[in-house]
Amino acid sequence: MENVAISDSISLVDMYRVSFCDDRWANGLTTFDRDTLQKKVDDGDIERIARKKGVTVPSSYSDYIERFKVECKTFEFLRVKYEIGEVDVLQIDVEGYDFELIKLYDLSKNKPKVVVFESKHLSEPDYADAHNYFMKNGYELIRLKGDSVGLRTDFKLGIKILSEFKQ
Repeated sequence: MENVAISDSISLVDMYRVSFCDDRWANGLTTFDRDTLQKKVDDGDIERIARKKGVTVPSSYSDYIERFKVECKTFEFLRVKYEIGEVDVLQIDVEGYDFELIKLYDLSKNKPKVVVFESKHLSEPDYADAHNYFMKNGYELIRLKGDSVGLRTDFKLGIKILSEFKQ
């Protein structure tokens, strides 16, 4: 097991997290994209959840987010290290960085049967880019509420079931 982030190089990179709470809901918001987390602060989402959970929040919004360094590896480094062959399902949920990670995985070379990712943070133009990227690499992309599922076109099992949930 590796406790690392995925990046385009082996390096140390800045990440952002909720500074005042170590609960699962707060850790689940950790992201490379500070703006995504800042939006949740500005919208009052973090304060609302914290108060509901009985967590005391800092008096200043500027104290809600902390930056820290995380070790990064590439998908390819991990694939070689652990001798990973074909991947059936790639599941990604990284608070706004999902499509960037999918591009780092490189669907032109590595083709899981199914790719599931959180797409609700993508703008419509970015979603269109994701759709085109999946299509170009032999996938059908299905939007399911805040997530999307890419199904390899030669892997038809489940397409009919998932299509019923399209928005």
